[in-house]
Amino acid sequence: MLESSVSTAATDTSRQWLKLLGIAFLLLLVEGSYGLCTQDDAYISFRYADNLVNGHGLVFNPGERVEGITNLLWTLLFVPVIAVGLDPAAVSASMGMISSVLLLVATWRLSSGNWLAVLLVAAVPGISLEGAQGLETVAFAALVTAALAGTQRWAWWAGVATWMRPEGVLVAGVLWLLRRGRRDLLILGGFVCAITAFRLAYYGDIVPNTFHAKVGGVPIWRGLQYVAEFGTTAGPLLVLGLVGAGLALRRWRDRSNAQIAVLTVVYVAYVIVVGGDFKGTSRFLIPVAPALAVLAVSVVKTSHVQTALLGVLAVLLAIPGFMSMSEHAERFRDIRVERTVVGQLLNTGLPADAVIAIHSAGIVPFYAQRTTVDMWGINDAHIARASVTMGDGTAGHERHDYDYVLSREPDVILPERGLVTDEPKDLGDPGVFGEAFLERYQSVSAPLGEGVVNLWRRRD
Repeated sequence: MLESSVSTAATDTSRQWLKLLGIAFLLLLVEGSYGLCTQDDAYISFRYADNLVNGHGLVFNPGERVEGITNLLWTLLFVPVIAVGLDPAAVSASMGMISSVLLLVATWRLSSGNWLAVLLVAAVPGISLEGAQGLETVAFAALVTAALAGTQRWAWWAGVATWMRPEGVLVAGVLWLLRRGRRDLLILGGFVCAITAFRLAYYGDIVPNTFHAKVGGVPIWRGLQYVAEFGTTAGPLLVLGLVGAGLALRRWRDRSNAQIAVLTVVYVAYVIVVGGDFKGTSRFLIPVAPALAVLAVSVVKTSHVQTALLGVLAVLLAIPGFMSMSEHAERFRDIRVERTVVGQLLNTGLPADAVIAIHSAGIVPFYAQRTTVDMWGINDAHIARASVTMGDGTAGHERHDYDYVLSREPDVILPERGLVTDEPKDLGDPGVFGEAFLERYQSVSAPLGEGVVNLWRRRD
């Protein structure tokens, strides 16, 4: 009798693991179908790593100590990649896809082996694209989920998360307040103190420059809209997850779900306050997707029929989202190819001491290897602190000071739109640099494969 029970339990466990592997395999197939669609922001990390490899330090521009990255640990992982001559874009895509599998495994642990929770996470369309775009989003989410799972090593996972993204400090702080361990406090304190001391000593600030560039003055409606948009592609996850959070907070004796609920509510509130993000992947909410999934399945009864129906519903509702992600991936693939060639053109056509100015300061500066003025201030300490009205432009990309840009006397200024066209295009006066702009700069076009690249060149 005992042997039969053990055999049955082992069979059930094997079946559950097969479900996990099947879901992970399908997610990898979706991510692989996107092709090499590395996002522009990823190349900012690559540029920092490349400068470190070449002896210029962990900087965007040699000689300028500005922390224009929010993923220090992720960036450092590309130092050996670049040092041995590998393509960081291809490697980052592989790392992101591996992180996707780890996220599902962490969700499996957090949910005590519930396949529906894993499916709800895999059915979030934004996770698939984020996993293929070379960013740290999914890796950070996996670390947060591993910490939330509550093993004896949770503080180590949370500590590493603080080095992956600044929001890791929020996660670590909330979890420690809920769990209160002296040893855990020492571990977390060591991680936070180490990265803070590094930032202060190397960059002269306790937060990344991106904090100054993106946070402050953002209307609350933008954050609420961001969460609502997440619900359009992950409706069952968000709605049932928030319902589950409310129930868990009322049933405080269920310590496990209560802790998950507290972190989820605090994190979602944080995302609302900072105003969300410009990308359609809902990447700021991905770190709590596994937590929402666990809370969601806690609302569903144990009936196999109800569980299966919810899983089918989540997948069906996510199909339009996955189609949208595929379209985004195609656009990013085209942008990556175009901007790579533009960067290479500037690398060969400009003198070594030339200065360029651009808004999307990733792909082009990485390949151009020239001093670059980041006109959105992500990598520029002055623009990041410019006084502007937030809420009318693209989320996280609203800081500007065009008088300052011209004071840097860039040799060329690249437009955000109309950079690459089939035929030469007169860019005219963009209307942001002042009345005398065309006296100092002229619109020029240069051959670029089958098309042309359009930019403003300084007249002298």
